[in-house]
Amino acid sequence: AKKYLINSKNKHKIDLVEELLQLVDIIPNSIVLAQAANESGWGSSRFAKEYNALFGQYTYDEKNGVVPLRRDKGERYLIRYFSSIDKSVESYFRNINTHYAYEKFRQIRSEMNKNNLGLNIKLLTQHLDVYAKDEFYVETINSIIETNNLMQFDLTNQYFVNS
Repeated sequence: AKKYLINSKNKHKIDLVEELLQLVDIIPNSIVLAQAANESGWGSSRFAKEYNALFGQYTYDEKNGVVPLRRDKGERYLIRYFSSIDKSVESYFRNINTHYAYEKFRQIRSEMNKNNLGLNIKLLTQHLDVYAKDEFYVETINSIIETNNLMQFDLTNQYFVNS
């Protein structure tokens, strides 16, 4: 609970477990792979090769980031770098599972799991629209998933259909 900044004081254990499950639940492999491929140029980007940054995560901490070559004038963000690929993946999971921007993604995922519906990948990706500035980001991610048959790497209770 401390790691995910959940106040556990005066909470029933069942409520605490439910809250934690929303923050540590799985992210379908197809989504992770598609976002990594898209954000890193299929692993060919400077950030992926030199800085182990597969997901293009922003930071404002100069100790943990590098200036992108094509950053707009006046922008201050950096691309976060990592000591290893697994640290990049770990950070991505923490980002999706805790950042307020992906709260709807987590809520939908939780509801699907509670109701034993399986995970509708297309419905989940709709709630990743804020991950990038590109207005076609969700369509791009879905296209990468479909074109490359990335669903084969998902669990059997996950599916790819229009919602």
